[in-house]
Amino acid sequence: MMIAKVFTTFFLLLPIFLFSQTHQIKGYLKDTDGKPVASVTVILKNSESKLLAFKNSDQKGYFEFSLSDTIGLNRIFIEVNFLGYKKIKISAGGEPIKNILMETQEINLKDIEIKTTLKIRSGGDTIKYDVNSFKKSEDRAIGDVISRMPGMEVNEKGEVKYNGKSISSLYINGDNLLDDKYSIGTKAIPADIVKSIEVLQNHQSTRVLQNKVLSDAIAVNLVIVDSAKTKVLNQVKIGVGLPKQYDGEVTNIAFNDKFKALNVLKANNTGIDLATDFSSFNFSENLSQLGISYPKAILSLGNVDIPPLPKQRYYFNHSKSLNLNNLINLKDSLQLKANINLLHDKNNINYQSQIEIYLPDSTVRYTEFQETANRDLISEFTFTLEANKAKSFIRDDLRFTYRLNDGNSNLVSNNQPLSQKLRNQIQEFSNNLNIIPSLKSGNILSIDWHLSHFNRPEQLDVNSGVNSKVLNNNEAFRNLSQGVEIPTWTNRLALSYNFAKYEIKHSYELGILNEFQKLNSDLLLTQLNGAVTNVKANPNNELLWRRQQFFIASKFEYKSDRWETSLYAPITWRKIFYEEKSYNLKENISRIFLNPNFKARYYLSAESFLTLNYYYQNQIGNIVTIYPGLILTNYRNLVSNQAQLQQKNIHFASLQFNTQKATKMLFLNAGVNYRKILANTITSNEVSDEITKTVILPIRNNVESLGATLGISKFIRLLSSTANLEFSFNKNRSEQIFSGQRIQFEYLDFSTKFNVEAELFRKIRVKYIANLNRITSSSPLSDSKTLVQNTDIQIVNLDNAIRFSWSPYRNLNLLFNLRHSYTMQTFAKNIGFVFADMNFTYQIPKIKTDFELNLINLTNLKSFQTYTTLNNSLLESNFRLRERMVLIKAVFSL
Repeated sequence: MMIAKVFTTFFLLLPIFLFSQTHQIKGYLKDTDGKPVASVTVILKNSESKLLAFKNSDQKGYFEFSLSDTIGLNRIFIEVNFLGYKKIKISAGGEPIKNILMETQEINLKDIEIKTTLKIRSGGDTIKYDVNSFKKSEDRAIGDVISRMPGMEVNEKGEVKYNGKSISSLYINGDNLLDDKYSIGTKAIPADIVKSIEVLQNHQSTRVLQNKVLSDAIAVNLVIVDSAKTKVLNQVKIGVGLPKQYDGEVTNIAFNDKFKALNVLKANNTGIDLATDFSSFNFSENLSQLGISYPKAILSLGNVDIPPLPKQRYYFNHSKSLNLNNLINLKDSLQLKANINLLHDKNNINYQSQIEIYLPDSTVRYTEFQETANRDLISEFTFTLEANKAKSFIRDDLRFTYRLNDGNSNLVSNNQPLSQKLRNQIQEFSNNLNIIPSLKSGNILSIDWHLSHFNRPEQLDVNSGVNSKVLNNNEAFRNLSQGVEIPTWTNRLALSYNFAKYEIKHSYELGILNEFQKLNSDLLLTQLNGAVTNVKANPNNELLWRRQQFFIASKFEYKSDRWETSLYAPITWRKIFYEEKSYNLKENISRIFLNPNFKARYYLSAESFLTLNYYYQNQIGNIVTIYPGLILTNYRNLVSNQAQLQQKNIHFASLQFNTQKATKMLFLNAGVNYRKILANTITSNEVSDEITKTVILPIRNNVESLGATLGISKFIRLLSSTANLEFSFNKNRSEQIFSGQRIQFEYLDFSTKFNVEAELFRKIRVKYIANLNRITSSSPLSDSKTLVQNTDIQIVNLDNAIRFSWSPYRNLNLLFNLRHSYTMQTFAKNIGFVFADMNFTYQIPKIKTDFELNLINLTNLKSFQTYTTLNNSLLESNFRLRERMVLIKAVFSL
């Protein structure tokens, strides 16, 4: 900690006069008619022909480089060598802005041997994939093709990763139509209308910040074929099947330069979760970077596990959704955008579970049978105004959200029947404004303002006198009701100024954050005589919370040929006031924190780099960590706090290696990370056969974690497909108190994934997928004197899947999927399950129609069993599965 403070303070006190100037080498490429020449690689070399830097010209033919003033411009040369034009080599000295004339040159095709179309091209920070080189006959959406590309990954929710890192945006011809809810794009945009996919590394979306502020973000741009830009595309899907199945979809697409639209209407009862179309992949992280977090759900119907299966296997639903995304480009770079998401969903999940909790002197078991029926309503409206210019920027996001979840549960817990109702709502309004005005100095002034209101009212009703011994002094009662809500107002205003013309770029930010909250909760019992009372005379929570935060932050960035470094050093004065009159609780806390964050990237070559990251954080707890009154989070879990405000000191360090060899179509990422958390509180649990009571106590506590990852993706020409290998390892050590004894837990998670596809005889393809996951949870259940009991739980799960694809005719494709899931567990018998599915697709190009026949769950499995472990508990769950289904679909392109 002391080293971090000294290091940061040193940089904070650097005098401005130490900053040295950099050389700007910029210019335009134009042909003999004066038209810009775009996407041409411009290379900088020294007098010894050593490569210094390279970059592609943009749509205006513009290019720009920043070099240290230690290199004389007269010893630097600009080279441009592009097919169809004469080679150019000129000195970088002389005029500040180069206007380079590109003269055409005739090409003798007889002297050129064309071997193959490049599947992947690399230029500067852009990797370009040719879609047709990877697309197969059964691929419909662009997400299907992306998942075949080396270095790329698309998960079940539609999230895209490149070389192990999640992307920030999915552009469509340069426009960010979908923001971070781009899942609908990977699922609904037809693969046939996408020409290529561009991966934009070190992406800076704000033009005025390009080449001035470092960025390690990754974005993907879908390049649309010219024929699709001049017309509106409509697609209609109609599907019916047995037993009583339906699946329908209407898609409207317009992707021209001035107007873009992706509007999708869906309805199904085949187990497809439409809520994943609305997933925000970066929203929470973006708020966290601003120091803002919304309260999470506190109440639930129980501890439901998630089986390691596609959700379509166990999700019983009737779902309807409307996803409207429309964007218009006006004059002067002004852009208007509306994103509207609507969902109505009814679903059922049926399961049974047995939980074993190993204590120092005993083992507690819960057996639970539960049938849950949910009704979900989602309505989200986001309106965006943006003017993204080269010299100025303005963006305003206005967002309204309302979500409702009504859950009804009938369950039997330890042979005691009961019913529950849970209503969970989200009411949100927020506005984000970012302004970067044009300055003659070339420096950057930025104004950021965030205003939001968020509330999540929750109500849990249990229609049974459950746990009367604990809740009502062993006297029977009729039912209980638990209500919680935390209305939250947040206001954040920040002003930053960036000196961008120096070799060491530096910026300073000044801001204020205000957060106002009130936690209201009531835990009420209805007695047999109809009287309504509190639990054990426990007063309800009426906790007031106010957080004021003033911060000043400095950031230093340096970039050379091989190095990119940044140091972010925010100093925060945080004042927190909270009061709960019923418990005579009143605190007024003031703290000053320094949270440095250091990053360094070293380029081993143009295609490989190492990244080092270290940060130190002081975190203060929130309103949920200090409420003193009891809250029944579910029918058998009681939680309260008896500690002072939680404080955590976090050390985090990571080292990452990345390489991307586009010509060899090889992508690799590997990394290690270490995290240590020092907290002033610990969780204490008292577990009985009826209920678990959790209390936060003021006792110091340490948590350590160590992780390692490896990802390799390679296109194998011999097999005409991509092979992927992923490895991850996590080790976590933590402490909790059970039955008055302090226990250390160690959790190990080892996972490896492998998949490869081989093309045989040009008509048959075989894909093999293997997933191995091993989890070990151990704890010497002991106090400081006596070793009482040892717990060592190990669960190994092996999934093997094989897919056969056969195209006997040009327009006919047959798919057969076979999957075997096998689980081994320390204290129970091994279990295995086999799934089988078939799909037949026939295309009629003349009428632009596809017909599909889907046979799902051919083995007709009706239940699935799985194990999960955490710390000193073992959870065995059994889920009801969707039975065998037959579905016929017709897809019409209009």
